[in-house]
Amino acid sequence: KSLGEAGQIEPETEGLLVENGVDFSEFNEVVLQCLPQDLPWAIPAEEFENRRDLRLDCIFTIDPATARDLDDAVSCNKLDDGTYEVGVHIADVSYFIQENTALDMTAACRATSVY
Repeated sequence: KSLGEAGQIEPETEGLLVENGVDFSEFNEVVLQCLPQDLPWAIPAEEFENRRDLRLDCIFTIDPATARDLDDAVSCNKLDDGTYEVGVHIADVSYFIQENTALDMTAACRATSVY
């Protein structure tokens, strides 16, 4: 199978993915049906009792422009003593993934993001 011209980023990336058995296909309809269907969705207020709410903090993504998900981020805050606190933030999507669903099984098999 020809993936494209050597030296071009897209075919080179696809070649690496294929060579290493990484599934980068689109999600099928069964998996997509596991996602919230009522839009816009909202996280129930009681869920915030189990989580630290950082929505008002200045946090920004470090994912590339080509990312299909924005789930990696950093923050930086100057503390009272003049030092800085650097935060590394990874999205927690566990609220949306019910155990043993098609989405859970697919995520476990893939276990990676591809850009």
